[in-house]
Order: sequence, then structure tokens, then C-alpha cells
Amino acid sequence: FSSLESGEYKIAINAWDVYNNFATKENYFTVVDADNLVIREVYNYPNPFSGNTSIEFSLNEPEQVTITVYSANGSVVSVLNDMKYSKGTHKINWDASQYTAGYYFYSVKTNNGIVVKKAVIIN
Repeated sequence: FSSLESGEYKIAINAWDVYNNFATKENYFTVVDADNLVIREVYNYPNPFSGNTSIEFSLNEPEQVTITVYSANGSVVSVLNDMKYSKGTHKINWDASQYTAGYYFYSVKTNNGIVVKKAVIIN
């Protein structure tokens, strides 16, 4: 996918199981050039972690940002923040001390896009 030009795309995935049952799924996505990215440099540190981690992200313009944490099965665990941020780099603390060890996902979402990353809690 690294050579795709900016634009709207559709990808269709076909799959068969061992009993020859067929399924198809279509997903749509948009490719933008790096200068037009609103959310950049999204990561959490430390990762893996026990207790607390910091989620960092950068914006190239002021945006309403929602940070949501999901369990491995996709259930919403917590909405950490939903507020307007200025242009620049931001850091949010996630106190995950009440969660069990395992894989979690967090999204950083604006009106112009979403980035999803993995976080690993260890004991």
C-alpha cells in the first residue's frame, strides 16, 4: 500500500473456511499525503506497561480529539478524553491499574481521521 496515491479506495477481501463456506468484506479508506495528516506520531510509553502509561499524539491544527480505550474483543473500556486540543504535541495519562493484563487498543479520533494503536498491560 505504500505506493498508493492520495484518494478514495475500496478493498474487498474474500475468504473461505475449511468447509468451503464463502464470505466477503468490503472496506473503504482514504489515502492522504503526509502534509495533510492531522494526527501524527501517536504512541504510548511505556508499552508494555503495568499501572500507568502516557498516550502522546501531535496535531498539525487545532482539533476536537476523542481518546477511547477498547478491550481485545472491541468493547469500549474507557473514554479518556473528549476535548479540543491546540496544534502541537499532547500527552494524556492512562491509569490502567484497575484493568487485567492483556491486549488493549486505543483510538485517537478527530473529525478528520482516526489512529488506532495497541497497548499491552502486564502484571
